Amino acid sequence: MAAIPHDWAIYAHCQQQLANRSSLDDTSWGLESGLDTILGNKAQGESEVGFQVTRTISNASRRNRYGAMLLRKYSADITDGDEVSVICEYEARSDLARLTFGLSSQNYRLLILVGHGADRANLCQQFHINPMALRARIARARTEARKLLAT
Repeated sequence: MAAIPHDWAIYAHCQQQLANRSSLDDTSWGLESGLDTILGNKAQGESEVGFQVTRTISNASRRNRYGAMLLRKYSADITDGDEVSVICEYEARSDLARLTFGLSSQNYRLLILVGHGADRANLCQQFHINPMALRARIARARTEARKLLAT
């Protein structure tokens, strides 16, 4: 029987770790990202792949923890009182309506995707631009949105 290529041995190991987990948490999401990294990986050396997967798992876990912390921190502010919640919903709808008509469709869609936490690499592919151009476009769109909402 032929030996399993190293990338697939790492993939099987990560998959086994994921199967052994009893809960869905930040480590689970990190392992999922590690599996995605292996699948999207071009042929590299064994040590490079292992290091890259380990780094991806820890980074994705950290991002998930940070996102959950932000959600806990800021969602509590919005949902504290019923009257405040209704006022906030009305203001949010009003602001979104102004942004819908005031921004270009591309800038509005970009800000919505960024607000939903879309991965920057996917946004680069979707908008056909490099990461630095994406960062500049997001900054310009945010500036334009702030000016619209300030008036």
